[in-house]
Amino acid sequence: MRFPHSLSPLRRLAGQLPAQRQRLQGVVDRARKRIHRASYWRALAQEYPVLGHTAERIEGDLASRIDEETQACVRPLPGLALRGGSLYYWDHPLPNLGQDDSKALSALLAGVESHVSPSLRQSGLVVETSEASPAKSHALVISPHQDDAALSIGGTIASRSKDESHVICNVFTVSGWLGKGFRVSPLASVTKIRQAEEDLSNRILSATGLGLGLWEAEVANFYRRAVDNYPTRTGFVFADDPLLRTLGERDSIHYGLEQVVRNLSPTRIYFPLGLGSHMDHVYLANYGREHALGLKERTPECEIYFFEDQPYATYDEVDVPAIVQNLSGGDLKLEAEFQNISESFETKIQSIAAHRSQFARNENEDRLREYAQKMANLANMPTGELAERLWRVC
Repeated sequence: MRFPHSLSPLRRLAGQLPAQRQRLQGVVDRARKRIHRASYWRALAQEYPVLGHTAERIEGDLASRIDEETQACVRPLPGLALRGGSLYYWDHPLPNLGQDDSKALSALLAGVESHVSPSLRQSGLVVETSEASPAKSHALVISPHQDDAALSIGGTIASRSKDESHVICNVFTVSGWLGKGFRVSPLASVTKIRQAEEDLSNRILSATGLGLGLWEAEVANFYRRAVDNYPTRTGFVFADDPLLRTLGERDSIHYGLEQVVRNLSPTRIYFPLGLGSHMDHVYLANYGREHALGLKERTPECEIYFFEDQPYATYDEVDVPAIVQNLSGGDLKLEAEFQNISESFETKIQSIAAHRSQFARNENEDRLREYAQKMANLANMPTGELAERLWRVC
């Protein structure tokens, strides 16, 4: 039976409906937030207090996470699901896999050990966690957000994990940012996704994590603009706006970090350099500059470093030596050191891949590898080696 020619436009329309429906859903979500902006952000403020965690909460988290054990195994990303032959990540559709990889992933999701092909590993949908070993000392990584430690010094953390246990303290953990291909989602959902990703990323690096529960710059800005009519200019996240953080927030950041240092007694502390001019990164870089010498004076055995925020460090317009010079001053002197990460680079990339809501594995891998090769050349390492550059407080 042949259908009338007039029906062909209907068939074309039917083929376009799924994409149109997805775009419409994004428009509806954005409109909902604009219409109900004040009530939306007030409800958020009640669920996530601006002042972050209490001292008791910080101490409890530290005690439980430092004693946490990690087993070596292959794991799928949290939030993955196969439904009707289609692949989803926290209900966001992903490109489907080949038949063999789909079967292997389905078995892993069901808790059954299965052969994992190189292509499935390269997809970034499965990762290998490391087995934690007893360590003699603790290193503390002060990280702005829940992917920054893996991106910036994941190779160093993995390389040194046999000698030191690493606690990654993420300061700004209430997030609304999702990467390419993800539709608008409520902040509570985004924050939950990012925490699950961070937990897995830490297991890959044999590290433990701690979050101070504070708002990232984007969330703080949206709230104040909606509720307090606080004016901000376009591109605020990468602009110097010292008034964005209230006095209460600044006190909470400082108090939280002081409690972490006091409870952990680290023998090594890492701060970000603040490359890329992201407000959250720059804030913690300035905090490190202001407190580094005082920390060394109180605990002379503690080594203090600044790490290069990646992928910002790889951008041509970012002048790392100039920023290091600007951060230095007075008695604060920084000296470059290089950590060979040739054997741990794949671990670093897998820890980054765990943050699937932010970027796919292949978005940063080539760029980070090229930069690591450049650092190894600066350190006069043999051809083919990879390195991360750190800046030690002298």
